[in-house]
Amino acid sequence: MKIHDQWRNLPAARRARFLDDRVAAADRWPAHELPGWRQPWQPLRPLILTEDAATGLGRLATRLIHLAVDACLRRARTAGDLYDLLRYPRELPLLDRDRPLDHAELTACARPDILIQDGTPRLLELNISTAIAGTRAVDVLASAYRDLWRGPELSPPTSVIETRSAHLAATLPPAADGPPRLLIPTWTAGGRLPGLDGEAALRAYLRPSADSAVRAGLRVVQASLSELRTDHTATLHAGTHRVDAMLCPFLSDEVSDDDGGLEAVRRAVLAGTLRLFQPDATSLLSAKAVLAWIHQDIGLLDAADRRLVREHLPYTMHLSRHHAAGELDVLLATAARARERLVLKPSCGHGGHGVVFGRGLGPSEWLRVLREELEQDDVVLQELVPADTLRMPFLSPGRPTTHHEDVAFVLSPYLIGGRTCGFLVRHDAPAAAEAGLRPINMANSAFCNTVMLRRPSPAAPAAT
Repeated sequence: MKIHDQWRNLPAARRARFLDDRVAAADRWPAHELPGWRQPWQPLRPLILTEDAATGLGRLATRLIHLAVDACLRRARTAGDLYDLLRYPRELPLLDRDRPLDHAELTACARPDILIQDGTPRLLELNISTAIAGTRAVDVLASAYRDLWRGPELSPPTSVIETRSAHLAATLPPAADGPPRLLIPTWTAGGRLPGLDGEAALRAYLRPSADSAVRAGLRVVQASLSELRTDHTATLHAGTHRVDAMLCPFLSDEVSDDDGGLEAVRRAVLAGTLRLFQPDATSLLSAKAVLAWIHQDIGLLDAADRRLVREHLPYTMHLSRHHAAGELDVLLATAARARERLVLKPSCGHGGHGVVFGRGLGPSEWLRVLREELEQDDVVLQELVPADTLRMPFLSPGRPTTHHEDVAFVLSPYLIGGRTCGFLVRHDAPAAAEAGLRPINMANSAFCNTVMLRRPSPAAPAAT
């Protein structure tokens, strides 16, 4: 399959009017109200995909994620087995070590990162964890773009929040007295976006998720983690409300000042009285070593899956200081020869931290960095993807002028319960090349955007 921006295939007059309206809306653009999304250079339009391309991209990513779970199941039976095998470097307070690895649970929600190379999607990371960012923001942006476009050609993707609520309503078991009670928690410190200071701000940010869950038929409880306690049956309560399930919009090892709330959640999880969306075990699947395992197992796959992996999953090699000395020397020699075509990443890192591009270093410095990183943690070496760029109009900071530039971008579809919904797009700012090689993410000041879908043109009536 091929992915190409469809902006130029839209009517020219509507494109011009859309950009004029977008510039006029700059001061009231709704993304400014979202924490972490106020940007000095404003992208003026979304990435445009055909509906077929969006659907195909979701199917492709979903299949690769299922292959990742298969690779884990060949090596581990439980979440604890996988945690130990990966030598996962972070504490996961809510991890149920004895819980068997389960396809449906581990793949319920993901947001893989994808680069496009000559139109071909190349999947870099799985991003399956409890704290997948951007769920509200992409819905807000898509709705804003929809309101500006005056024509039938474009539509927003399905809402991420609404898709998640529908999935929860369909998969959570009912309580004895009616629909399940879903806790959407707040907390005082850690694991939050910039700008969400205080529980009141966080509760307001999560309010659309709560409203959506109510519309889907769930009973919703919004409460602070500090209010949570368990009774003698290890059932979780938030004040006077029993809780059957909990939405986890945070990484459990980052939350602090919870006044024992996380420990109460842990007791309920281990007792089987509480369902989490998503459990801590999903974070393990995001380890980049899992991508290397898929390549190691390629001989076990059928022909269609082998083609899928070779075409859409950049080659990834796992390096560990626990390799036998001779084996590690061979791997390092391979890494030295292919330096300019490789990217070094921590095996269990996230947020772009610790990513090093081989072509940005000399041969001796590259080997020195490799050895130093291996002293700290396992790493992977991933094939460098020469990515396509996107011609993007920006509103220049401080003045109402439009600046066009070709920028690299990362495309990230949300996959919930097997359905493709919204898309997060991150791309470099103008003149980002001056900063050198670096990951395209918010930590490096990448700008966030989303996707709109181009509908098929109506077929002309057949001649009679």
